[in-house]
Amino acid sequence: MMTSTWTLGGDSSCDVWIRSSAVAPVHCRLNRHPSGFQLEDLGSSTGTTVNQNVVSQPTPCRPSDHIRLAGVIEMPWPDPSLAKLAIRIGYASENDYLIAHDEAVSGRHAMLILDPNQQILLIDCGSTNGTWVDNHRVKSVVISADEPFQVGVTQLTARSVFGQTGHGHLIAEPPASEITDIAPNHRSDWWYAGILVATLLVAGLSAWSLLKTGSNSTFDAKPEVASGNGPSSIVPASIVPASIVPSGDTRAGDTTGPSTIVVAQSDPDDTEESPANPPQDSDRARPNQNETKTTAAQGPNVSARANIDQSMYLIVIETETHLFDFAVAWEAAPHLLLTNAHVIESLENNRYQFFVVRVFDQWERVVESTGVHDTYRTCVAELAEFAGQSETVRKEIQQLSNDGAAKSEVEPLINRLRELRRSEYWLRLKADSYDVGWIRVNSATTEKSIYLPQQGKSPIQAKKRLQLRHPSIESDAAYYEAGESREIGQYGIEVNEMLITDDSSAPLSWLATFDSQSDDWRYFLFDGCPIVDLRGGVAGMYRGPERAPSDNATEGKPAKLHLITRAAIQQAIEQAESSKP
Repeated sequence: MMTSTWTLGGDSSCDVWIRSSAVAPVHCRLNRHPSGFQLEDLGSSTGTTVNQNVVSQPTPCRPSDHIRLAGVIEMPWPDPSLAKLAIRIGYASENDYLIAHDEAVSGRHAMLILDPNQQILLIDCGSTNGTWVDNHRVKSVVISADEPFQVGVTQLTARSVFGQTGHGHLIAEPPASEITDIAPNHRSDWWYAGILVATLLVAGLSAWSLLKTGSNSTFDAKPEVASGNGPSSIVPASIVPASIVPSGDTRAGDTTGPSTIVVAQSDPDDTEESPANPPQDSDRARPNQNETKTTAAQGPNVSARANIDQSMYLIVIETETHLFDFAVAWEAAPHLLLTNAHVIESLENNRYQFFVVRVFDQWERVVESTGVHDTYRTCVAELAEFAGQSETVRKEIQQLSNDGAAKSEVEPLINRLRELRRSEYWLRLKADSYDVGWIRVNSATTEKSIYLPQQGKSPIQAKKRLQLRHPSIESDAAYYEAGESREIGQYGIEVNEMLITDDSSAPLSWLATFDSQSDDWRYFLFDGCPIVDLRGGVAGMYRGPERAPSDNATEGKPAKLHLITRAAIQQAIEQAESSKP
């Protein structure tokens, strides 16, 4: 699970689906905080109890407590960090249970965990094509040892997965009354496969078009950190044009495994003349190395990186009870801070109250207006249209299925879904490459401007080493404390992949890697952070990991980071300057 808040209820859209008619559609909420867990009943008619005490307000709880929903349903614990056993399922080599034959399975597709009370939970790990139980796409659900579930087009049971990974002796059959009161619905004809394929084709489209949003709770729940995460950027090999699929990699799935698009060349949108004195290999940035270099652009005895650090701001969200660090912005021009466009969209769509505060001295600035790159906003609007069209076609297929229509009537609609998916794939990559937004403040922010080179070849090229600058935080809750001392940390990163689009005029989006030094590294990287080159200038911007881990087992493993090039950043600055009131 990527969130610190889980909703539990009888609706399959809940974070934990409880398949019992005794529980409310959205029955209760489990919140995780640095100090522990709290449980909140959400107005259910049958109630929630902790150690036989009715939950009438947010109540501290722990796995050893006797917790019941509707008096009879034992509450499952969906946090993988509490699991007695976690088995990862997918096609990537780091999984415990590998599925190599199914092209609809993602690199990290799903996980089975044995919770502290011996309940088996099936958890989707943000897969492209979803995890399915009883014909429902689920986020997580309690299942019995022998109940079938589906990843990609592969049918499995917990007993078979536990057994084949050497853990079969750990699972026991839970009481049927605490598992489900809904009989499984099996279809054996061709309709099951046809409708499932159609549904899977559009599942990622609808999800990506909705920007990541925070929790609606006003009680102590952290707004979800803005992130560039989304469904896989990679579509099935049958959809990707053959001309861009490297030999030896014909898998479908997501970019947690080998990417289907790897192009080692410079960015044509940033191909000005190279600097006269390129850095030597011995001068390359290394992880956790605080070297600094000066340039004439910053004046005598002033570090270029120090200027960037002094130009970095935290975007802080205000709730009724707390302040939360949300993302990073940095000064690109007087009165102008830059961050990711999806961060701005999330702030606008959720109507968050927020402010910006400079990291190194806690200087709060007054926000006057916000905006995003014109092309990004256009792409998002078009993606929403694709989502609507796809949903309409999906409903038509479902209706034909219910009416018993012939296969020949359905095939054209399935082909239409494939066309929409293909178009959405290219449009999504284009949106990623323009993911730049801005915040206009009421006064100039710093005395010295950052070093944003206007000439020279783009430093974001294959095999280049750069640095990601970011504010350090002490806890995964990311609570903001006024006056709290913060330092600017850094990660050494290496650029290794370029994602191309079908629009030759669009700046290219790159992927880079670093070796994680923390199990919870995803909490320590804010979207919007600048990427710095060896001269101390801004080389690009970080827009989030390609696929954030969901099993708390990331130590020492490479994570793919999305980078935005300087060309898109410069375009956004020009648009922001031209839109001044």
